[in-house]
Amino acid sequence: MKGNKGITLTSLIIYVVAMLIVVSLISVLTGYFYQNVEISSESDQAMKQYTQFNSYFSNDIAKSSIKVIETEILGIEPKRTSYITFSNKNTYTFSEETKSIYRNDIRIGNNIDLCLFRYELQDGKYVIHIDFKSGTFTRTGDHAIVYNIKDQ
Repeated sequence: MKGNKGITLTSLIIYVVAMLIVVSLISVLTGYFYQNVEISSESDQAMKQYTQFNSYFSNDIAKSSIKVIETEILGIEPKRTSYITFSNKNTYTFSEETKSIYRNDIRIGNNIDLCLFRYELQDGKYVIHIDFKSGTFTRTGDHAIVYNIKDQ
């Protein structure tokens, strides 16, 4: 029987077990990959909302004759509204109820969890503090976004 060159039952079982191990390892790695892609996608959306808001807001702040006319936070959580009005008549409004930021009446950001505007004199300079949160992107408290205003 030395001439038999077939596959024995033992070797077949070893091949099947080895293939099951390889397939299960690949499925676990694929699961982690897709989970990380989803997390990355959520993070990208939050950053996109911040970048979009920041581009409009920075453009208004950069104007040399800009002045803050009024800023206020109205209501209580979860129905707060925060707004800031500039001398060029542009008003940025955040509605916690709709989770959106508006520039005048045009929506410039959505899925925003928090955007509270504060205007104050700090160390002899006028500054705007913005507590901003969208998804995983958070800039609140000591890490709030700060814009310096040219002489008022």
